[in-house]
Parts: sequence; C-alpha cells; structure tokens
Amino acid sequence: MWFSEPVIFAVALLVQLIGVLSVTLARISERSAAQSRCQQIFLLCLLGVGGISVLAVHAGVACWHVCAMTLPLMAVGATIDLQRTPEYSSF
Repeated sequence: MWFSEPVIFAVALLVQLIGVLSVTLARISERSAAQSRCQQIFLLCLLGVGGISVLAVHAGVACWHVCAMTLPLMAVGATIDLQRTPEYSSF
C-alpha cells in the first residue's frame, strides 16, 4: 500500500484540527462579508474529515474512531444556536 499508519495518523490529525478550526471560523464569521467563504471552507473540511475517516477504517488504522467522532462534533458545532432568544408570552 502507498500509505502507512503513521502517515494516515498525521494526516488525520491535521485534517481534524483544520476541521475544528473551520467550525470556529464559520461561527465567528456569521453575518459578515466572509460568511459564505468560511462556510465553503467548512464544507470542504467536513468532506475531508469524512474522507480521512473512511480511509482510516479501510486501512485498519487504530485512530479511525477519533476521526469518526470529529464528524458529529463539526456538525453540532456548525448548527448549535448559542444565542439567547427572547421568550415570548403566549398571550
């Protein structure tokens, strides 16, 4: 094979760090001129994390579960709404 376990581990770590950074960047850039670009970067990183997860499972690398846990972390991080919304009364 053209890949080895240390190489996959290093690439997976790098892709995961960039992925988590892209979530933070996408959240910070909300309602700014850079929002569209940051969302595109996030989607590319999400695809990258998914791809490296599949590669790690296929190669039998022991870190595949860490890669797979980054996917839901990115999904929740991108969709969670932490802003306080006003409570409206029903009347």
